[in-house]
Amino acid sequence: MSPKKPTAAQIAEVRQKFLASYEGNKELYCESDVNRILTEDVLVERYLTREGLDTLAAIECINGGLRFSKRQGIAEIKESEFSPELQSIPQYQGVDKKGNRCVFIRYKMGKKILKRNSKDQEKLKRLALYYFKKIEDENKGMATVIIDARSLAIRDLVKYANKDLASVGGWLLTSGIRYSPDHIGQILIYELPRFFSAIAERVLKIVPDDYAGIIKLVRKKDIEKYIAKDELPDYMGGKATSAKGGAKDDEEDSGEEDNEIKTLDEMERALQDEDTHM
Repeated sequence: MSPKKPTAAQIAEVRQKFLASYEGNKELYCESDVNRILTEDVLVERYLTREGLDTLAAIECINGGLRFSKRQGIAEIKESEFSPELQSIPQYQGVDKKGNRCVFIRYKMGKKILKRNSKDQEKLKRLALYYFKKIEDENKGMATVIIDARSLAIRDLVKYANKDLASVGGWLLTSGIRYSPDHIGQILIYELPRFFSAIAERVLKIVPDDYAGIIKLVRKKDIEKYIAKDELPDYMGGKATSAKGGAKDDEEDSGEEDNEIKTLDEMERALQDEDTHM
């Protein structure tokens, strides 16, 4: 059964109550964001749909999202502020079979960034926000995020799990995505090394309900169920030339052989040892 469509009366109610919040706190909002709420019915509909047509919840989400946008300076983010290295991590190209814009994220390209200082992590967050905004501005719709996890190795989690990965990943789930009006249609985790399947199952149990249903673990043999071969980048075995270059599929390294740690208990002990030596 398809979800109910918000009514004109609900949209009007959300706008009226939002304006009451806005009038006394104008400095907390970006005028361009406010104008969109007041003029774009589709945007308000998406907030309402996300919150199950609960107008109060939708208003809370709008207020949180617009204030978050102001704090982060999202309207002023420009692609030119990011180095070529940072820009190589996400690749914004093609569409999936539902017509959603695709954003490919290569963990292999992000490994170097995970070793950098906090300024780089803040840049990664701003880069994610830039793409959320770009998707919304150009498509007025949703995106499919494909995370190419083939290079994920156990040693990476042992070394970085309590710091950079948790910082950036947790922030995206709790803030970046939380305040976005249904930007994400689905998240496909491509070729996650098999050791991590148990970890993935644990993580999915604590992911907010809004997103648990859109996260899928996908193997190479299944990826074309979601994205046509003509839309897949060459390094994933597709026919599309990578927007920012990259290794072909058979050149992508895998973390499968990096298995000095065999169990979750051993990983937990390794993480604890890592913390005691920091």
